[in-house]
Amino acid sequence: MKSAVLAAATAMFAAGSANAEQVVLKFWDNQRAESDFNQNQQNALKRFEKENPEIKVELTTIPYSEYQQR
Repeated sequence: MKSAVLAAATAMFAAGSANAEQVVLKFWDNQRAESDFNQNQQNALKRFEKENPEIKVELTTIPYSEYQQR
């Protein structure tokens, strides 16, 4: 699911990548609030940013109890 979100974001910004403008995606996670992203997710995020240098992903982990309020 999260990979699909990153893939969709890549497709959305592909047309604008010629601008060389930095894009920041804010990604909220509520699944691993106690222990951050697991290693596979961290690796996928690093690989995504390496393959898309014009896109920076800001990860915010939100406790489930607060997630519904945001």
